Amino acid sequence: MPIDEARRIAGRLGLSWEEFQLDYLDPAWPGSRTVLAVHRDGKCVFLEQQPDERVFFCHIQPFKPASCIEWNAGLEKNDCRQGLAGCWKLHVDADGRVTGAVLDIEAFNSLLATLET
Repeated sequence: MPIDEARRIAGRLGLSWEEFQLDYLDPAWPGSRTVLAVHRDGKCVFLEQQPDERVFFCHIQPFKPASCIEWNAGLEKNDCRQGLAGCWKLHVDADGRVTGAVLDIEAFNSLLATLET
């Protein structure tokens, strides 16, 4: 993300730039114009696990960076397929359909329905 967006997020979180850099930015990406949020356990540091441990919501949703706003989930994306397999025990077949245990598919579809409202 551009540094100006990162600084804006730091301010919204009530953190100094130095605190934000230490806690939320990947030191392996020491950009002068862009920075990268750190990932923990394979997930963006801003994703918060919900009571249903298969669900994560963005902690900075109201002020997330443009790159996150522009990103759309989709069954064709490898990271989405990995999330389906790891969190939901679901897979995508060659025809693009979600497959797995009926109860797992129902639970996933129920979550999707709540996100659409």
